[in-house]
Amino acid sequence: MTIKLTIFTIPRAFVGERADPLRQRNAIMSWNLLEPRPEIILMGHDKGVGEYAEAHGCLYVPQVEENHLDHYTISSMFAVAQRVASHGLSLHICADTVLLSDFMPVVSHVTENYPGQFLAIGARKGVVVDHEIDFDDPGWERELLALFEGKGRSGYLKGSDFFLFRTGFFGDIPPFSLGQAVWDGWVMNYGLQNGTLINVQDACSVIHQNHGPGNQDLTARRENKELAGERLTWVQDAEVFLTKADLET
Repeated sequence: MTIKLTIFTIPRAFVGERADPLRQRNAIMSWNLLEPRPEIILMGHDKGVGEYAEAHGCLYVPQVEENHLDHYTISSMFAVAQRVASHGLSLHICADTVLLSDFMPVVSHVTENYPGQFLAIGARKGVVVDHEIDFDDPGWERELLALFEGKGRSGYLKGSDFFLFRTGFFGDIPPFSLGQAVWDGWVMNYGLQNGTLINVQDACSVIHQNHGPGNQDLTARRENKELAGERLTWVQDAEVFLTKADLET
């Protein structure tokens, strides 16, 4: 079965004071190399995003709602992405997170073995990457994994940087501020209540390129926590824990 996947994200600016071009280029280029190649949707109106999308064959969707604190909302991001996605599988992933070739076999396995609704997630595997990855080098994946094995950290956060699901799975989501606290816990709780929550962190290498704390807004963090209430689920609460061995059976 041919897997057709839509990836969507809201990058930071590619140019300007708060830009993050290096990590985002590394991440998005890795997505472009997946086989079969996914549809990639870059969202939001930050500077340089539209130009990057056009230059690299990505769909550009600037119309994402912002809240009273000028943060993009999770509710709008998911709603817009599910509306414009061309494929039946969707993946939201942070714009600085690299996918390796072992990711698509996981997508295929989950899709074939869980015909109903599901949400696949995983704890962060992070390492500082301070260089542009040479994707023309056939050994780039091996070098990145060696860097992670030497200097990286695995599973040190209870949240997830990626969410794989069937397009249309998510209905109403509270207007959480993107990039602030606990919204991922609410999303995982939704997955647990409305489908099968699957932890795939031990079945594939999804590498977050570590960086500083970013734009932490205390008011937005507090409002996110108020919106979530007690409806929080974390990666360790998954119903299924997928391993590489499962892919071989």
